[in-house]
Amino acid sequence: MPRRSMPLAMLHGGLLALAALLSVNRSSHAQEGTIEFRTERVIVFKDGYCLFVKQGTAKTDAEGRVISEEVPDEAVLGSVWIDALDVTDVAEGEAENPAKLLSVVANRVNLESEKKESVSCETLNDLLEANLEGEVTITTTQGDLIQGTLKRLVGSETTTAVPTTESRFGTDPDDRVIEAALAIRRMATHVIIATPLGDTALSVSEIRRLQSPALKTDVERTTAVRRNTKQWALQFDRPNAEVEVRLIYFRSGIRWIPTYRVALTDDTSEAVLSLQAEILNEAEDLEETAIDLVVGVPNFRFRNTPSPLSLEAEMRHTLAQAAPQMFNNGFANNRSQVMLSQRGGEMDRGAIVNNDTLPEVPAELNGAGTQDLYVIHLDPQEIARGARSVIPISRQTVPCRHIYSWNISVTRADVETAPTQSGAASPLKLTTNEVWHYLELTNNSDVPWTTGAAMILEGAQPLAQELLTYTPRGGKVRVPVTVAVDLRGAYEESETGRELRALNWDGYDYAKIAKQGEILLANRKREAIDFEIICHVPGTVTEAGAEGVVQLMPFNGADWENYRGSVAINQHSVVRWQGTIEPGEEFEAKVDSYYYARH
Repeated sequence: MPRRSMPLAMLHGGLLALAALLSVNRSSHAQEGTIEFRTERVIVFKDGYCLFVKQGTAKTDAEGRVISEEVPDEAVLGSVWIDALDVTDVAEGEAENPAKLLSVVANRVNLESEKKESVSCETLNDLLEANLEGEVTITTTQGDLIQGTLKRLVGSETTTAVPTTESRFGTDPDDRVIEAALAIRRMATHVIIATPLGDTALSVSEIRRLQSPALKTDVERTTAVRRNTKQWALQFDRPNAEVEVRLIYFRSGIRWIPTYRVALTDDTSEAVLSLQAEILNEAEDLEETAIDLVVGVPNFRFRNTPSPLSLEAEMRHTLAQAAPQMFNNGFANNRSQVMLSQRGGEMDRGAIVNNDTLPEVPAELNGAGTQDLYVIHLDPQEIARGARSVIPISRQTVPCRHIYSWNISVTRADVETAPTQSGAASPLKLTTNEVWHYLELTNNSDVPWTTGAAMILEGAQPLAQELLTYTPRGGKVRVPVTVAVDLRGAYEESETGRELRALNWDGYDYAKIAKQGEILLANRKREAIDFEIICHVPGTVTEAGAEGVVQLMPFNGADWENYRGSVAINQHSVVRWQGTIEPGEEFEAKVDSYYYARH
């Protein structure tokens, strides 16, 4: 079954209205005065940016504040919005009156806390501490046996810096928190043992052996954690009020790549087109999160400018001090450009693509005007940060037409005449002499097809992998398959006339040279084929046989080598033929043209 899809108009009011369209039904609860957000939905675009929609529920403290340490490590300027939802406060029988959010303050704070964990004993001190209040038998260095209850330890406490599993100091530039941990240890000099004769004090250095009916080898260790973390303080208009908060922000780090499979069937008039989404997550963990995939690329002018609320500059400053080697290795650069440098925008089929630049996004998809984006809704997904996921989207049978296209491009060298009025044969060149097999697919679905890689199969046999470009609803797209080896094309050209000094332009004499080209396309396949021929001719075509359609265009410099004349003299002609060739038959056509060559 295909995933649900819907058109979504590009909203001029920013992302607030977009988030309002996305209902959230679950919330996260935290202790009083703190809030934890749960990611309810992520809207993912092909260019590596995404919109997070989160929600959380909390109770304000005595001063009407709620604290959150879940500050995004990256957010685009102007995209962070925190809204209080309509949760009523009726604890004292009041009428519905939702708490009002007054302000949000972002800052870095130093926090200290303690945590306790059980660790294996490493020293005699650890064993003594672990077996407090237990029955023990101690053998001294003098050979005496002391039996009783290990009552307490006498000594002092020390703190030692230790690595912890939660330490993020200088390890990962994306983490919000920088932690340092200090383990608190009790260094005993004496132990007090309760015996039948009374309490006995024994120096730890005198203990040779420790025995117990239930000897414990794990000790509870207290660790002091000092954290420097980013924090948001949400100030509401009343204390001790239940509040529900929605957070949205736009950031980089998640992209989706559409990939297609085109399966040919026994019926040559149709094909089965399957779409799947490859999702790359380098942003945040997604746990049972609804994902919307957007066909199209939004227009965000400040996408490379961080929001002040993300405190990105403060984080970089802290990391520069904590781990300068990591900072100097390029963390100061835009991380999203390192991870997702290849844009996923739609490519205009008619545009000339510069290999040194990224494909341009066509106007109907770059957020301009009132055109639509389209959203594909996925069921809740669990994708950890750094993980990749492939999700089937749709499978449909579409009209398919096999067409064979021959594109002929004639080029000339401008050496037709010499000052002595003696002529020279034109060194005619063809840029290609290959007939390509295309699949022409018609989009009969309710949503557009976005640009993506397409693998073409006939049964289990792979035929090709190519690019399926953006196709609107009801539109057609051609996907190249391969060069047709059973179709042979030939183009020959001969001179049919020459008139010297036929034109004087800008002080130069030009000869008018007439040409006739002969086109031959032979079908050596076992079945009839639909074909089209597109012939680009330098100069002006006066007649095209076999009902060829002629289009006259301005001068094209790509037609010529070492052109010496004026660009106002010669045109560029395009001739098109379409039809069907039966097995073993040939298509023939003649093209008459002329052009001007400078003496």
